Amino acid sequence: MNTFEDNTVAMVLAGGSGTRLYNLTDERAKPAVRFGGKYRIVDAVLSNCKHSKIHKILVIPQYKCQSLIRHIDMGWDIFNPQMGHLLEILPPQMRVDTDYYQGTAGAVHENIYSLRMIKPRYVLILAADHIYKMDYTDLLNYHVDKDADLTISVTVVPTEVAAGSLGVLTMDENGRISDFMEKPDQPVEIPGRPGFCYVSMGIYAFKSGSLFKELEDDYQDKSSKHDFGQNIIPDMIRENGNVYAYHFVDDKGEPRYWRDVGTIEAYYEAQMDLVSILPQFDLYDRDWPLCTWQEQLPPAKMNIHACMEGSAIICEGTVIDNCYISNSVISPLVRIGRNARVSESIILDNVTIEEDAVIHRAIIDKHNIIPAGSIISPDHIQYAGSYRLSDTKKIIIIPEVQPSWDGI
Repeated sequence: MNTFEDNTVAMVLAGGSGTRLYNLTDERAKPAVRFGGKYRIVDAVLSNCKHSKIHKILVIPQYKCQSLIRHIDMGWDIFNPQMGHLLEILPPQMRVDTDYYQGTAGAVHENIYSLRMIKPRYVLILAADHIYKMDYTDLLNYHVDKDADLTISVTVVPTEVAAGSLGVLTMDENGRISDFMEKPDQPVEIPGRPGFCYVSMGIYAFKSGSLFKELEDDYQDKSSKHDFGQNIIPDMIRENGNVYAYHFVDDKGEPRYWRDVGTIEAYYEAQMDLVSILPQFDLYDRDWPLCTWQEQLPPAKMNIHACMEGSAIICEGTVIDNCYISNSVISPLVRIGRNARVSESIILDNVTIEEDAVIHRAIIDKHNIIPAGSIISPDHIQYAGSYRLSDTKKIIIIPEVQPSWDGI
C-alpha cells in the first residue's frame, strides 16, 4: 500500500462557464453554485481531497470566479503550510500565453510552473462540478499497480445520458483503454450490455513526467484544442497505450454514486435525491462529511402549525410560518409566509416567499421576493417577474435579483 500525501498534487479545474445551468451561473462560476442548501458544488471535490489526505491542492478558476475564490478563502483555510500542505487558487496569469485559459489541458499547462515547483510524483486532475464521494488513494494505488502513465476513473451510464455530453471509452479485459471519444453522438455500448457505455468521470491520475511531456507536446500543436478529452487522452492512447480505466464501483461491483450536475435537470434531480428518505448521496454520513464554509446564523424557526409532507432540508437562519413544504431544499435566510405552499423546489439564500404563494418544481435564486398569491410552476405561471423554463419544460428557474444599494 502506497502513501500519497507527500508526493501527489490535486489540480481542481474550476473554470467552466456553466451555461447549461442557465441563470444560476449569470453571476457566479458553476462550482460556486449552492448545493444541498448550505454547500457549494466545489465542496464535494475538496472534501474528497481532505478525506483522502491529499493536502496539496491547486484550484484553477476563470469564469466569474470571485464568489468561488471568496468561498474557498473563507471556508477552506484548513491546511497547514508548516506540514507541507497547501491550497492555492491560480487564476489566469498569462505566464505561458497572453490569453485566458484555452481548454482544460491548456489551463494546467499555464500552471506547469507551479507544479514543477512542488515536484510531485503523481498529479490528480479533478473536475470541480461533480457530486460524489471517492477515496483518491484507491485510484492512485490502482494507478501504481498498473504502472500506468494515465488512469481514468470510469463509471457506467445509459447511452442516452452519455450521448453528446460525456467522454466515452472502450477497454480490454485488463482495463487498458483502447479508444476514447469525447462526447460522441452515438456512444459505443459495453459488450453484452446493450444500452450502456463506459464514461469518463473527469478524474485523471497521471505520472507527473508523463503529464509534463504530453502538455508540452500539445502546446506545440497549434491545431489542438488543448483539451484532455479531445486531445491529450486520445493522443496518449495512440502513442503508447499505457492508459488504464479505474472502475468506480462498490464491494458488489455496482457503480458508486457520481453525478455531473452541469445541467439544470441533473442539478435539480441530484438535490431531489438529497431530500429522499434514503438518499444515494448522504449528507449525514459521519464517516465522510461534506465540508464547507457557513455563516454564523441563528437556528431555523418554524411555526408549530407548519405542515410537511415527505422530506425537506431546512437550513439555518430560515423562518417558516404556518405553511406547507414538501420535498424541497430551503437554503439559509429564507422566509416563507403563512399559507404558502412549496413543493419539489430548491430555494436559495435570502429569498422571501410571501403568504399564499404556490411554488412547485422551481429553482428560485438569491434575493427574490415572491409576492403574495403568486403561482410559480412549470404547469401554471402567475408571476410578474422574470423566469425561464428548462429544456424539458418541467422546471422553472427564477434568476437572482441583485440587492439594491442607494449609496452612502
